[in-house]
Amino acid sequence: MSVVSGDFDTAVVGRSFRGDPVTVTAERIAAYAAATNERSAAAVAGALAPPAFSYTALRPPLRAALRATTPLYDDLQGLHGEQDIRVLAPVTPGMALTPVIEVAGLRCRSTGVAVVLRAHVLAGDDPVSEQYTTIYFRGAALDESLGDEAPEHFLPADVAERPPDAVVVRHIDTDQPARYAEASGDLGAYHLDADEARRVGLPGIIVHGMCLMALAGGAVAEQGAAGGPTRLDRLAVRFARPVVPGQDLSTSIWKLDAGAGILRYGFESHDADGVTVLRHGRAEVRTA
Repeated sequence: MSVVSGDFDTAVVGRSFRGDPVTVTAERIAAYAAATNERSAAAVAGALAPPAFSYTALRPPLRAALRATTPLYDDLQGLHGEQDIRVLAPVTPGMALTPVIEVAGLRCRSTGVAVVLRAHVLAGDDPVSEQYTTIYFRGAALDESLGDEAPEHFLPADVAERPPDAVVVRHIDTDQPARYAEASGDLGAYHLDADEARRVGLPGIIVHGMCLMALAGGAVAEQGAAGGPTRLDRLAVRFARPVVPGQDLSTSIWKLDAGAGILRYGFESHDADGVTVLRHGRAEVRTA
């Protein structure tokens, strides 16, 4: 029997939602690379997908999982709070990606509720990525936290207090949201319709959070190791503020530690006014 706690159906915790296979083509990879201003030659040529590409396969089961969890999702009250991607295998043309999403947890926050979704993207029986998506519902109610939290990726306070080891600036094109929407399948109104965006209090069309994540991740990978984003093994961020297109995204990067062929970095990104828009960024880059 379904048990409702506040605005949420707690019976969905632990339930999985499987999506239909999505065939990867060189054209889809190249379009995604163009939509995220990717500079890796392999990605631009459509030969090897950037790390965040596999998220595009998650959208149908992600929507199904959220609709089963709370009616607040269809009321457009959910915010993409955090994303954590671990790359387990390269994604190349010819693969059929099958997304599987589990409602891992419903977690109380001081001002609302976070829905934690754990996802695996499979090529056949083999996972190519493990991901955690956290959707935050401000003002929502839940009697108590259930299930799991997403993995921690906080930037240590002592790191953020020292000057960054590098700062990389990437421009966000005025047509970036439209290009990303077409390449990713994320056709949310806030990214394409200025009037709809302003209706909910946004300044106008905003850039997709996952597009910002890809831009920042590419900057970190290029700075951290030869080979660029194709060497990223983990990319995690907290989405802090919306960003309008047509401005520069500045990413501050700190070296954290290294081990077993992996370099670990922390990063934060800021808009043209210096406002932090991506917080608690974490990247792990293979050195070879």
